[in-house]
Amino acid sequence: MNKRIDVNFITGIKADRIYGFSVYEKDLYKGLNDKVNFNVISMNSLPLPVGRTLSRNFSLYFLYPLYLKLKVKKNVINHITTQKNAFVLNYINPKKSIVTCHDI
Repeated sequence: MNKRIDVNFITGIKADRIYGFSVYEKDLYKGLNDKVNFNVISMNSLPLPVGRTLSRNFSLYFLYPLYLKLKVKKNVINHITTQKNAFVLNYINPKKSIVTCHDI
């Protein structure tokens, strides 16, 4: 009997459409779902009346870290699915974290 491992799957703000790293996240989730207990941590950008980019950045850099602190499971592997979200290492245990870097 194989033991499933627990992973915080840190995806950041949900994408408006499927592209690049969203495809990677979906494929990884599908491919490992029988071996991994994924704790998917993502949220929608708040529709603030300040423009799409500012609203998305406010959601990602201010609200998402607060949300992450509430949702992250302690003492498990953290997989940050894109280097854009690597700043969250300031809010979680970096020694138990993996960051996927795309297009380097």
